[in-house]
Amino acid sequence: MRELQNLLNVSYATVNRGIRWLAANEYVNLKGGKEKTIVLNLEGRALWEKAKTQMTSPIEFTAHTPELWLGEKGLISGENALAEYTMYNGGPYRVALYKKVYEVIKKDVFWDPYAEAAIEVWKYDPKLLSDTGTADKFSLYLLLRDNPDDRVQIELENMINEIQW
Repeated sequence: MRELQNLLNVSYATVNRGIRWLAANEYVNLKGGKEKTIVLNLEGRALWEKAKTQMTSPIEFTAHTPELWLGEKGLISGENALAEYTMYNGGPYRVALYKKVYEVIKKDVFWDPYAEAAIEVWKYDPKLLSDTGTADKFSLYLLLRDNPDDRVQIELENMINEIQW
């Protein structure tokens, strides 16, 4: 639990609650006494298919700004991230930022509700799951799965199908 707490940069209580929920819903088994080992009950595609229905978008809220320098603070997100992984052409400029980063920079940014560019303030640090400068595929799927554009839906499925499980 402590290892996960440090890795994810969240409280021990949050990790403990999350692991207990995963165990209660039969995603994992806990082995051992005081020092526990987490064992996945499913792996790869089977785990994804079971879990995705209970997962939500990583976005807490979106804030619009014309200030594109914010891209240095986060990851490419939204339809432009989908374009990085697939044949999709992209869309409005979006940057994924962890809410703790947003809290630090929000006073230094010009916010414009009519700007096309935006930051997506995420519930967790998007950089934990990606080292490419682009939001990870699983978070991106959760973010865009309700997009009404058929082209986006086709490319999301292509992206997931190309993962080496």
